[in-house]
Amino acid sequence: MSQAQIKELRKILVDELMLCDEEDKNIKILLPYDKEFLKQLLFDGENFSKQIKCIINRINFSNICFDGFNAVNFDFSDLYGVKINPQTLKNKCLCYAICKGVEFIGPFDGAHVDETSFRGSKGAKIDPQKLGALTLNGCDCCDVEFIGTFDDVILFDTSFKGSKGAKINPQTIFKKCFIRTICCDVKFIGPFDNVHIGASMFAGSNGAKINPQTVWKKDLSYSDCNDVEFIGPFDGANIKYTIFDNAITENDEFKQVFRQRVKSLVNRSNGNF
Repeated sequence: MSQAQIKELRKILVDELMLCDEEDKNIKILLPYDKEFLKQLLFDGENFSKQIKCIINRINFSNICFDGFNAVNFDFSDLYGVKINPQTLKNKCLCYAICKGVEFIGPFDGAHVDETSFRGSKGAKIDPQKLGALTLNGCDCCDVEFIGTFDDVILFDTSFKGSKGAKINPQTIFKKCFIRTICCDVKFIGPFDNVHIGASMFAGSNGAKINPQTVWKKDLSYSDCNDVEFIGPFDGANIKYTIFDNAITENDEFKQVFRQRVKSLVNRSNGNF
């Protein structure tokens, strides 16, 4: 079919779907044609045709193939019925994509997922060791099931809240470094000696046992240490803006530190509350 004919068909599709009444706008049209024709009709190479972008939220994509699609920085949240095999995307890349509503139907071996949001997706099973780059940097891993280890994986700005199966040994992650990592739903299986936990959140995690004397530079600042079990004293530790509400401490060490901190705050206020 010629490009001119395809453009005419796209115009018909857009005109008809744009005529939908307000009450019909939630209807998703299933186009009963073969895979190759639909690819011609809806896509220009690796992207959706600009001609039909205004009506893609009115199409049922359950029978439409995304092989070769450029998913980088694409927001799938308004689309219905999308099924994706990460192996067949352009460059196996989902970086910066919002995958709400997507059903994943293939493995992530060799895939790239920097800054990807999996929240609201289903079927994502990820072995971090098999990613194209060993990084989950900036990922929202809600609704992901992890099926491998995190050795040498970058976990900066990563959120595990709502994920399953994440078992992490802090000694083996990239540079022993958590930075602004949300560790809810993580099970820790190793010590935190010399680990950087900068501004990370442990609320909702399991198995985090931390000796304030042996973490990187004794630095617990800006971290949410709820659900952490502390196994050492706080002498010299940096606890600026640290949250301890549900933390477990030895020998009331934290109570002593907290008392000293409150006294210093009161002294600095000079009675002006």
